[in-house]
Amino acid sequence: MTTVLFGLALVALFLLSYLEYRTGFIGNLPWGRIGTVVLYIVLIIVGLVLVCAYLYVRFDKDQETVEFKEKWIGTIDYALIICAGLLGVWKIYKIFQYNWVTGLIIIVCLAIFAMVFLVIIPTAHYAVHTRLGKRTGRTSKEGLAFRIPILEDYMLFPSSLMTFELHGENSVKVVTQDGVTVTIECSAQGRPSYKHLVRFVEIPEETITLGLIDAVEQDLGIIAGQMPVNDFVSKRGAITLMINCIFLMGRRPEDLATDREFSHLPWDNTVAGIEFYVRNANIIKAILKEDKTTSPVENLYCLDIDAVKVAKITYSKEMQEDMEKTERAKLRRKAALELHKDRMTMMNELIEAGVSPDQASDDSAAALGISEKKIWKGAMPFNNANQ
Repeated sequence: MTTVLFGLALVALFLLSYLEYRTGFIGNLPWGRIGTVVLYIVLIIVGLVLVCAYLYVRFDKDQETVEFKEKWIGTIDYALIICAGLLGVWKIYKIFQYNWVTGLIIIVCLAIFAMVFLVIIPTAHYAVHTRLGKRTGRTSKEGLAFRIPILEDYMLFPSSLMTFELHGENSVKVVTQDGVTVTIECSAQGRPSYKHLVRFVEIPEETITLGLIDAVEQDLGIIAGQMPVNDFVSKRGAITLMINCIFLMGRRPEDLATDREFSHLPWDNTVAGIEFYVRNANIIKAILKEDKTTSPVENLYCLDIDAVKVAKITYSKEMQEDMEKTERAKLRRKAALELHKDRMTMMNELIEAGVSPDQASDDSAAALGISEKKIWKGAMPFNNANQ
């Protein structure tokens, strides 16, 4: 909108200058009448070309990227502002030479116009244009914007990074194969999508947070349900990578592995689930750095997510204590079995060496620290006095 206004203002200045020249208000320029006419025609053409270029870049849907459009719109804005500003200063200077009071009145009128009709969008902010309290669909970035007083206004939104904390009650929860509820605490950093800013206005922050949680639980819950809790929790790096892919990539790595564009990469397609992310971690990280697509999550909640970090992966304290007890019991059982195996081996060796079975049992137990050594005489055990 500002580009169109500057373009129209520039064309109006050119036409006014030419009319003033024709009426003799300003007078002939040094290079003569024909040169002056040619100059005005060239300037008018430049203004019209710049306005047409803006309209083409602004509304052509075949352009490759939004960044390309924004770059050219900004360049056109600067060109129009410079042209209109230089010509306006020159005209005011001429008017001052003719009548300084008239020039002063014009300057005051321009200042009032700027204060009333122009607004400045603050740094690191986006703005949604409203007319009579209703959104028009127009958006603006930081800088100069035009409005009609009373009828129009702008709603401001910070374009700086926002952090969505998925902690505490809002943490991600999944259930593993052995029925353990695992809690994943993470945070996502992003900003409102300028492309979808009008829709972003309608989405409460709580809805966005719950939506991010649902997106992770939907995909990660399937993986967790196929693994024991210890195996799942031990894959922290792969879990973090998978969550980043959910939030940042337009297509999942599993799909890219079979895509012709990425088939030349050394994918390991012999595994699935979380193990796929473990074995292909380096490839996925490299794709994440270069990926510019919008993920379904970003598109749904009108966000541009930059990064996702996992703080911790835990399960309930009671469950953790029970699992530790179970693990200790397993270790004790394993140690007892190993000790019994060693004792039986030693007993067999002693019996083969001519020791009686009872004495072999006692000696092997004493050697392994199970009991004190005894000396057997017939059927009566005696404690060894030398021990």
